[in-house]
Amino acid sequence: MLKAEFFTHSLLIEVSVETNPSESEAKVRASVEVLVNPLDIGAEGINAGMLEGKSTNAQSLVPIYDGIRRRLSLGVARRLLLKNRVGHSTWLQFNKQAAYVGIVAICENADESPLGPIVVKFTSPELDSFIDWFAPEIESSSR
Repeated sequence: MLKAEFFTHSLLIEVSVETNPSESEAKVRASVEVLVNPLDIGAEGINAGMLEGKSTNAQSLVPIYDGIRRRLSLGVARRLLLKNRVGHSTWLQFNKQAAYVGIVAICENADESPLGPIVVKFTSPELDSFIDWFAPEIESSSR
């Protein structure tokens, strides 16, 4: 479903998620990779109960891009991207358990993901263009 033209401006995608003592690192990693793939986690990716990774490739966002369209979550994604914006960055949270089973579920609040959310931060000098590409404004149909 991804548009033929990927976002071509500079983009940094940062993912962070808490790993609880009761969770398997492999399962947390699998949950993250449902959302952003490929993602460079590297050896230092797991640190003090956190899994962190980065990507500079907009193609890594194909799972989220397609998932928010399948679940008809464009409006929610756009609203939260605009609300969470600070300078050239913004972020979204996703339900970790839903991601593990292949579902892209946006969380408006961290407590909507009982084991903690997966936080995906987007940074670009062209953030408005990124938001318009990633979660375009939905045109309302007139009756």
